[in-house]
Amino acid sequence: MTHSELVKKARLWLESKSRCRFAFEELPGLGKPFTTGESPDVIGFGQGFSIVLEIKTSKQDFKKDAEKPFREKPETGVGNYRLFVCAEGLIPKEELPKGWGLIEVTKRGALKLVHGELGSCQNSRKRKTPFWFESNLEAERGLLFTAMSRVYYSGLLGVINAWNSNTYSFMVNQGNAELNSAGLAYQLGTVPEKTAKPRTQRRRKKK
Repeated sequence: MTHSELVKKARLWLESKSRCRFAFEELPGLGKPFTTGESPDVIGFGQGFSIVLEIKTSKQDFKKDAEKPFREKPETGVGNYRLFVCAEGLIPKEELPKGWGLIEVTKRGALKLVHGELGSCQNSRKRKTPFWFESNLEAERGLLFTAMSRVYYSGLLGVINAWNSNTYSFMVNQGNAELNSAGLAYQLGTVPEKTAKPRTQRRRKKK
């Protein structure tokens, strides 16, 4: 499995297994003087927390990762939770940086959390988990700026601006899997603000 294939697989896994409402693949970070320029393979955002997944396909790549400036100074990096994703046995747990988790890819291609956790802001601060990082909020804002720029240049910013309480209620009722299609349909004017139950027509009896 290539690096790009693993990145996509890890993003989908993160969206389904964690409390992140959405996740992004390889968002380019803003460089100096704005932020550190960190561009995580996968980053997901939930309410009050973030999760970073770094994909490693070789031991050499894993060792080289430790030389990055935001690894040497963890407080300048992004992600309240940080985990590596690799093939089974590639990275021993004892070689993980302090606070980092590990997700292994099985021989069948499934992803499995073997070290660390995928929690949230609230329970982590209460339990003072060793896997919680105070992330660089400025750098995370830079990543979100990049994401929103893509929305803007795709011409889909109207989907967000068109939202109101009725739209949100409609989308929640549709389920997370249909949020994007429902939002686009609303922008095009094909989704009613309030969903009504279809009326059944009664046949009139012949006299």
